[in-house]
Amino acid sequence: MSSKSIPIFIALGLLVLVTNPRNLSAQPNQASLPYFHGDRIFVEGAVNGKQIRMLLDTGATHSALFLPAAKQLGVLGDKPMLAGTPPLPWTEEFQIAMFGEQAKMRMPVLDFSPQEPIAGVFSWTNLGASLLLIDGYQRVVAPLTTIPQNDRWQKWKMQEGSGQLFFEVTQNQKPLGRVFLDTGAVFGLRVQPALWKKWREKNPDAGLTLETFRYGLGKTTVHEMAWAKEFHLGDLVFYDVAVSPFSEEEVKIGGDDFVAAIGIQALRNMRVLVDRETNSVYTESIAPAHIQNRLGAVFVADEDQQGKLIAHVLKGTPADAAGIKKGDILIAVEGLDSLDEGAVNHQFFQPAGTRLKLKLQQAGEVKEVEVELKDLLP
Repeated sequence: MSSKSIPIFIALGLLVLVTNPRNLSAQPNQASLPYFHGDRIFVEGAVNGKQIRMLLDTGATHSALFLPAAKQLGVLGDKPMLAGTPPLPWTEEFQIAMFGEQAKMRMPVLDFSPQEPIAGVFSWTNLGASLLLIDGYQRVVAPLTTIPQNDRWQKWKMQEGSGQLFFEVTQNQKPLGRVFLDTGAVFGLRVQPALWKKWREKNPDAGLTLETFRYGLGKTTVHEMAWAKEFHLGDLVFYDVAVSPFSEEEVKIGGDDFVAAIGIQALRNMRVLVDRETNSVYTESIAPAHIQNRLGAVFVADEDQQGKLIAHVLKGTPADAAGIKKGDILIAVEGLDSLDEGAVNHQFFQPAGTRLKLKLQQAGEVKEVEVELKDLLP
C-alpha cells in the first residue's frame, strides 16, 4: 500500500519533521474524556489556567492552536520554529492541563478562524491510550485497557507512519485499498470517483443534492451527494449514510489505492476501536432499528372516562386495517398483565412482523383484533 496521505490540514503537513508534544496521559480520567457534541468530538482543558476547548481530530498529525485563540490566550510567539511555505508561527511555551495532568509545551499556530469557539485541533496522536474507542452509535469516546468481547468486530490493518488514521479494507478478503478516518471533518462517506460511478449505476433512482466541502485551510469544493440506506465498501458496510465522491485531484494526491474517507457523520451507526499496539483498527457496523410506532395508533388515558385508555388512530395503518377506530376503549393487550399507558404503547415499537392481539370496547361491544406491526417510517 502507498504511504501517501491526504493533506487535511495543509499547514500541518509541514510539521512531519517536528517531534510531537508529549502524550498528556496514558489513561485520561473519566471527568475529562473526549465527548461528542453535535458533529464534533471535543476535549477540554486549560492553557495557563484559561479554559479551552479543542477538536479531537484523527486527521491532524499534530495538535495546533488557531490564531484567534493563541492571541486571546496570550501565547502567540514572535517567530516561526520551522521554515516552510509559508513559515508556521508557533506559540510560546505554555502550561497545559488536560486529562487530569499538566505539561509544558509549544504548538504550531494555524491562521484559521472557526465559526465556533474552538481553540484548536487536538491530534489523536497525543492521546496516550493504546486502545481508543470511538463509538458513534452510543456517542462515547473512551480509552480502554482491553478489547471488548464482540463477535461482530471486523479487524483491519492500520497504516503506520502517516500520523493520520488510515486503515486498509478488503473486498472478499482481498485488498481493496486505504480508508481515511477523519473525526475532524463534518461529512459522511466520500469515495473514489470510480466507486461512486459504480454505485450510481446500481442505484439510478437515488436522489441527489449538492454539498460544499472544505478541507481545513484548503479551497471550498462542490460535489454531488446521495443518501444510502446501505453502502458496501468492499467488506465494510455503512448504514444510513450520506455518500459523495471525492475529486480526481484527491486521488492524485492520495494514490490509486486511496478509496474512501470516513467523516464523523458516517460514524453514527458505527463503532471504531483503534489498537495502536498492534496497529489494528476494529469496526462494528450497526444496522439501525428505527424507533417508531409500527401500529399507527396510540392509547391515551382519558380522565373523563375514569382513566381508561382511548384509541387515537391514523388511516392507512395496521391499526386502521385491523378495524381499530378512534375512541375505542382498550381492555387488554396480549402479553401485558396491566394497562399502564407507557407499557401499552411501548408494545407497538416491536419489530415489523410482530403480531399482537388486542381486546377493545367499540361502540359498546367487546371486540378482539389481531394486528401485524409494519414499518411506517422509511
